[in-house]
Amino acid sequence: MNRTLKNILITTAVVSFPATSSQASTIVQWGAPGGDTGILTSGGNTAGQNAFPSNFDAATLVTPDGITPATGYNSSAAARTNEFSGAFSNTNGVPVFVNNAAGDYMQLLNNFGRGTSGTMTTMLSWNSSDFLTNDGTLESYQLEFRTRDNGDTSTTSFLLETSSGWYVSNETFTSSANGNANYVQVNEHISGLTFGGFNQFGVTAGNGLADTSDILSVGFFSSTNSTNTFAGNFVRHFEVSAVPEPSGAVLSLIGLVFVGLRRRRS
Repeated sequence: MNRTLKNILITTAVVSFPATSSQASTIVQWGAPGGDTGILTSGGNTAGQNAFPSNFDAATLVTPDGITPATGYNSSAAARTNEFSGAFSNTNGVPVFVNNAAGDYMQLLNNFGRGTSGTMTTMLSWNSSDFLTNDGTLESYQLEFRTRDNGDTSTTSFLLETSSGWYVSNETFTSSANGNANYVQVNEHISGLTFGGFNQFGVTAGNGLADTSDILSVGFFSSTNSTNTFAGNFVRHFEVSAVPEPSGAVLSLIGLVFVGLRRRRS
């Protein structure tokens, strides 16, 4: 093989591979950084919603059923994953979706009764069948959330389901102040996260290390401690990115380069 041609092929393969395979793509997006006002499209402050079960079932959606006068929830917005599953720890919880000028949000809320304290937990999950693109290898999580009441504490961590089972990030993120100016913004690369087994709401915990290239579902787990009556966590943005697997064309190009080099040497 001509040396110049060989160098061109090697350079093309090396340059094409990272350019094609290392760019992360969004696989899940609910809301937007700073708020998205297009989730709820009709008047009113809240939308009706499906009940959150106490045991998680991936087939049970907990989002409102499409855009109707009763709900106004935009379940099929472009470049969004507005339908998801979930579970809730409290039978008298009232998770709703709120139309807000500063960004629509999901309100994960429980009323423990006047003057009563308590802890509310919930999990939300997006299945790979609903991802915006092919998943690849997990790259990052983004989240914006805040607690409902000053003095309460909302703690959130990230979820991953693989073929082995469910995992939760050991790293947690906390909000203890309410108001639109106090949303906590989290942007975590996978290199900054570690995962342990997760078995709440009836799901099966994964064994061993979490394989971040084996993505069946992603989501988040939330726990809110309240000192008086209501416990609530408000979420206006959740997003997950992954690095796609190398395309068949790139792998074929690399293979042809090395086949050519081996033939030349032989």
